[in-house]
Amino acid sequence: MNAYVTKQTGREAVSLRGYYLRILSRWYLIPLGALVGALIGVGIYLCQHVVFAPAREYAAGARLYLEFSPEAAENAQDYYNAWTWKELITGDEILDTAMGELIAEGLSEESQRTSAAVRTDGSAVKTEDDELVLVPGTPSGMLTRAEVLSSVTIRLPSDLRVMMLTVTRHDTDSADAILQAMITALAAFGENNRNFTEIRVLEQTPALLVVTKDQTGRAAILGAVLALIICAFVLFLKYAVDDALYDPETCGKRYSQPMLGVLGREAGGSTEQFERELQTGCHAALTGAGDIIILAASADGRESGRLCDRLTAILSADLQERGIRLIPADHVSEASGDAAIVCVPYGKAGSGLAEHILTALAVRKIPVIGLILYDADMRYLKRLYGLR
Repeated sequence: MNAYVTKQTGREAVSLRGYYLRILSRWYLIPLGALVGALIGVGIYLCQHVVFAPAREYAAGARLYLEFSPEAAENAQDYYNAWTWKELITGDEILDTAMGELIAEGLSEESQRTSAAVRTDGSAVKTEDDELVLVPGTPSGMLTRAEVLSSVTIRLPSDLRVMMLTVTRHDTDSADAILQAMITALAAFGENNRNFTEIRVLEQTPALLVVTKDQTGRAAILGAVLALIICAFVLFLKYAVDDALYDPETCGKRYSQPMLGVLGREAGGSTEQFERELQTGCHAALTGAGDIIILAASADGRESGRLCDRLTAILSADLQERGIRLIPADHVSEASGDAAIVCVPYGKAGSGLAEHILTALAVRKIPVIGLILYDADMRYLKRLYGLR
């Protein structure tokens, strides 16, 4: 029992080592994927902020001082907070004054009293939804009440006596015009409201281009990190569900057949040790075996031909002596002989075809004397077994 447990533990350790070795053999895919992810992230960012970016925005701003009247109610300063001002500018008292200032820039006073507005030169201007549409080409061209409100932002710092007024538009003329109109409207509101002595401008800034912070580096880093995680996950998952064969132990265990040896992809110094083991194993298995056939678990005719040449070079003595025949997998139904050797491809999804060959041989009552794992990566196997 202890020997069996030790054997199983050793096999599992080899399998786990092989799993990580196969992942490490493709380690370059992870940084490569991260590089591609970075490029994709930058590309998406540039498309969003350059190619398909919205029209440029310009912001005009002003800092106003709210001077409360000595007669103001005790809770006046608490009442006039940021939320309250957002509501107040939508009311008629402030918004009507601002719209009046804007109308004065592009339309005559007569237009304020008619449903069809009239320009200062006497030509008519249509209205939309009962909201005055101002004349294109003026600083306030094509502005409605809703557009004016959507472009205005009011903020109050911790000091409730200072108001930050910002107007954001897609052109400088309308931004400056709305800002000036809102300043006039708020000044008028301060004069007419008993809670204020006045509302005056401390600082005013003309419309300037709104420059967003360049986030290209962050987009590249985010794309690289996401791609790295995805590539690593896919790589680990790919080899976790991979049922291809990469070592003789796993091959023999899967098909419950003895392993005769491993055949490398190419002949050379790095495969001599394994070729000698294969030669010795095949010689022992072929001794007294009678008429032998060799089948390759591959549907590729060229692969079968290459395998035949390699086996002929390595097992020349046994092949000549016994007249061993190598037949393709698609002719297994016609196979005949006293015993068979099945060649299973390394690192390919050929296990199903090998299983089919073994089943067909069992039906024809041709015993399998061993398996050969061919086209193996010798460098991988040497690292797996710790060989030099």
